[in-house]
Amino acid sequence: MLVAEGKASDTTAVYRTLWAADRLAVAGMWLTVHMTYADRVYPDGRGMRAEDFKETPEGHTGGSLNIVPAYVGYLAANALSGLTRGWLMGQGHCVAGIDACNLLVGNMTPRHAERYDRSESGLTRFARDFYSYAIDAQGRPASPLGSHVGPNTAGGLSEGGYLGFAELQYVHMPLPGERLVVFLSDGAFEEQRGSDWAPRWWRAEDSGFVAPFMILNGRRIEQRSTMQQQGAENGSTSICG
Repeated sequence: MLVAEGKASDTTAVYRTLWAADRLAVAGMWLTVHMTYADRVYPDGRGMRAEDFKETPEGHTGGSLNIVPAYVGYLAANALSGLTRGWLMGQGHCVAGIDACNLLVGNMTPRHAERYDRSESGLTRFARDFYSYAIDAQGRPASPLGSHVGPNTAGGLSEGGYLGFAELQYVHMPLPGERLVVFLSDGAFEEQRGSDWAPRWWRAEDSGFVAPFMILNGRRIEQRSTMQQQGAENGSTSICG
């Protein structure tokens, strides 16, 4: 279909993009784990020593890992279709996965671009800046990274950290003719009521196209979500379990 519509030169080009997306997803998860645990990043794959790890690792690592393949899929869809869609996430605390992917593909705000690159020193600074709490001479955060979506996150529309905000708003956000991809939080779906009321005052003709994807993080690492227990994820547009 992509070749027939003139959006790809041949099927090889399509599969090359998918192959690149697979490699990017692996690299994104690799870098996301480093953000939580590592004080040094070695792109050449050499073994890490005890002193290369953070003494106090912090981060919402499980959810951040889940968002990586979802976001990479979003980037791949944009590349294959030639359309740049807006994106929104309901779990703003998982932004580490977004920031890691944006660094790897060079999709960064000026604040990120002036501080990070894909060199060993740039990746190491990136990992060290995550949850660093450092303050500059003006008393402001020295790091442009944060635990939630912020003004320095390329493409970020909403902080998303308080469960239910994005889920309540997303159907109303794109104007007619616009497209929005939404990564929804299973925690918000199960714990913060209100987003399920959105269709009551929403009309399709008032809004653009919305593609929602439920990320099945699970409330805790040892607890499956109610949706999983009831089997609903088998018929949903989930990305990761």
